[in-house]
Amino acid sequence: MLSVSRNGSINVAATAKTLRSRVLSDVRRGNVVVRRFGVATATPEEREAKYVLPTYGSGGLRSKKGMLLDHGKGSVLYDTEGNSYLDFASGIAVNILGHGDDKLAEAVYDQMKKIAHASNLYHTEPYLALAEELINVSPGFQKVFFCNSGTEANEGAIKFARLTSNHLNDNDRSRTVAFQGSFHGRSLGALSLTYKPAIRAPFTPLLNQNVTHVPFNDIKALEEVMGDDVMCMFLEPVQGEGGVTPATREFMQAARELCDKYNSVLVFDEVQIGLGRSGNGHIWGYEEYGIVPDILTAAKPLAGGLPIGCILLSERVCRDVPNSAWLGVHGSTFAGSPVTCRAASVVLDRLIQPSFLENIKIAGSRFIQGLVEIADKYPEKIVQVRRPLGDAALYAGIQVKVPAASIIKNALERGVLIISAGDKGDVVRLCPPLVTTVEQVEVALKVIDESFAAVDAPEPELIIQPVSPGKQVFGSKSDHENFIKSNSALPEGFRVGTSTFEFFPEELGNSNKKAAVMNLTVIQPDVPTNSYAAMFTQNAFPGAPVKIGKSILAKNQKLGAVIINNKISNVSPRNGGVDDASAVCDQVHSVLKLDADAKVFPSSTGVIGWRLPVSNMIAAIPEAVANLQRSSFSKAASAIMTTDAYPKARSVTVVNQSGETLGRITGIAKGAGMIEPNMATMLVYILTDMDVPDLQSHLAQSVNGNGSFNSVSVDSDQSTSDTILLISSSQVKKPESISERVWSDAFQAGLKEVCTSLAHDVVRNGEGVEHVMKISVIGAPSEALAKGVGKAVVNSPLCKTAVAGNDPNVGRLIGSVGDYVGKVDPDLAKRLPALIKINVGGETVFKGGEFDLDGDKEVKLTQYMIDTKQSLAERFPPHEKTLDITIDLGSGNYRSVILGADLTTEYVHANAGYRS
Repeated sequence: MLSVSRNGSINVAATAKTLRSRVLSDVRRGNVVVRRFGVATATPEEREAKYVLPTYGSGGLRSKKGMLLDHGKGSVLYDTEGNSYLDFASGIAVNILGHGDDKLAEAVYDQMKKIAHASNLYHTEPYLALAEELINVSPGFQKVFFCNSGTEANEGAIKFARLTSNHLNDNDRSRTVAFQGSFHGRSLGALSLTYKPAIRAPFTPLLNQNVTHVPFNDIKALEEVMGDDVMCMFLEPVQGEGGVTPATREFMQAARELCDKYNSVLVFDEVQIGLGRSGNGHIWGYEEYGIVPDILTAAKPLAGGLPIGCILLSERVCRDVPNSAWLGVHGSTFAGSPVTCRAASVVLDRLIQPSFLENIKIAGSRFIQGLVEIADKYPEKIVQVRRPLGDAALYAGIQVKVPAASIIKNALERGVLIISAGDKGDVVRLCPPLVTTVEQVEVALKVIDESFAAVDAPEPELIIQPVSPGKQVFGSKSDHENFIKSNSALPEGFRVGTSTFEFFPEELGNSNKKAAVMNLTVIQPDVPTNSYAAMFTQNAFPGAPVKIGKSILAKNQKLGAVIINNKISNVSPRNGGVDDASAVCDQVHSVLKLDADAKVFPSSTGVIGWRLPVSNMIAAIPEAVANLQRSSFSKAASAIMTTDAYPKARSVTVVNQSGETLGRITGIAKGAGMIEPNMATMLVYILTDMDVPDLQSHLAQSVNGNGSFNSVSVDSDQSTSDTILLISSSQVKKPESISERVWSDAFQAGLKEVCTSLAHDVVRNGEGVEHVMKISVIGAPSEALAKGVGKAVVNSPLCKTAVAGNDPNVGRLIGSVGDYVGKVDPDLAKRLPALIKINVGGETVFKGGEFDLDGDKEVKLTQYMIDTKQSLAERFPPHEKTLDITIDLGSGNYRSVILGADLTTEYVHANAGYRS
């Protein structure tokens, strides 16, 4: 294969040409892959699977099997089969000069002949020349450090920011502010700043846990987290991986001002947006905003396809940090490579040409205009077109309602390469070479249009309509009664009846002359069903009804009816209670004339230890059955009450886009005390007519959700009778026009709404409750810890009594949180004082390791607590306000919402005389 001249020297060019010719010839004979010393019949996918770590998945851009890219010219790539592709991915925003650029290749070839590597121990002309050129085109910057990639640049910037902060401030700072949607790299330090949960989660706890992620473009949120403990702020002028989301001018100005106010270092990550990508005639993204960051990182396009990165230091940093401070603080073996620096100089030389920047502006303007036209054409498939400010960039993200992978695949089949972005993968990202012509833009726009046309519009989602949406305000008891009635409509296929009787509890003896009152409730589906789900208390002393219910559920026996009694819970009475509950169930079975294989599900609530008045109950069952009706759950909502002040009912309908009702979910609940559930709660009965499979999974998901039944506590005691029962009559079948996914998702959303609302109602109606506390824990390293911190606050007697007294004694919050974290995560406990931030009713009360309080704030907090208080004098809830406390642990991305109650003297009175 070697071409040798007559004088014996090797002709490299001729040899390379011969090799390439044979390679292409071999490949085109039948999808074979060339190895160094011959050919093999393995495909690219097979070779990769055998030799390469599988960190990249298939699908989307990699969905074309056997595709093996070979060479390119300008904005066009070619595979080994000779297929051409218009490259609107640019190697993930890298190849701004496109492919096969002659001057770039000549410079690299020339430098390779001279010297490829010498390390930073010696000077070489290419890296010195590039340093000078970079500073000359970067207004406000004075020095540069070279590295090899974007993540390396950001790792170095973290160190440089720490060093700068140490020189600017007397206090030792370590907290970094970053943003939701951000991407700063995958190495452990940079990954701490990156937001995307999917790539962070496998590596928690991360190297730097002192990072606060703030909603992007949210000035108020940014103001709240900033303080004199903030070392630096990392910010992308345009979030690339996050979905091509630009920062607003106001947000960027606020970021600069806040960093100046707190003497924090402002770092711009322009790894993807820098070097001409933003358009409008600018080299850098920061120029569009009229501000200069303290540190800037760049990488991807700088060397036109070769690995390089750099960190630029501003004139301010170089002025405030002496040269001597930088000696030995950072280094890199390959950084400033003569070869990559020569390549980067070619890129910069081209980039600064007015004609080059003008082409970006002209082509970019048509590009953005065309994408907006496509978005207007397909509103059912496209949410919006995201792009840098100015609408003249060769860079955009199309946020889609359809699968992004489908658009990418369709475009690939039509010869255009595009990629995805966004934390949810719902953005099609387009970042063509900056040498792309208007004619090529038109070709790409046509293909993108066709790709959207080829994808079916997403199936219209069903709509969940709560009967009473939003927070309610009740002016009178009758207002609340009407609310309950409107939320009590029974789904199709059910009947509900109640009855009431008096009895004398045998445990009180003959001296008792005061009769007790018990209510019975019967729920009957029209047809005995296996479509039900249940969850129960995990108390070690479950009541007899719980034992029977668990057995019915475990055997998946047909459910023919439910019998519920209040007043007595039937927990461990004399003779165990199971026989008594069974006798009551048998009577219901007999009166309803159920089939032999249909079971009656018992449920009881009330005094623990007393025995059911079985004979009285049996005598009252026929009346309850005679009262069975199909219209309302409201009488049952009242009948199941014990010490509840008022009934609780919630209902939602599931409707289609035309407003047609397809199904209903209605639930009732009782619960006032002895409430801190674990896998179930209080007594809750939810009925639906929607035919949905796997109800147990749906129920578990709804019960365990934030702010739902497993996230509430009134008094930290878990009952022995807790039961939640979900039954479907299956009367409403899924319409053929609706997919299983949409039907299931709609049911899940509706069920969650009912469960969450009822959970809130139960806490608000807790015994003696005057305040409902809503604890939002954010920034936690795990979901379990977030939930534990919230429960620690709502279950703290000191916190509960302070709230009851309208006393903003926020020191008790620190005490309860610190106590819990110290027990379960000692390592976090050591860092927590510097990380945590606590907000009560919109007022910051603790941050940076100290309280943030004054006289005016104390007055505001006291008034806020008074405003969220509810009167116990009325037997209805006057409002649905919550006392909101946000606890930011500053240690991760997990969050939880816990509902709790204060602790009043009324609670003590209610439970001191409960049995009497």
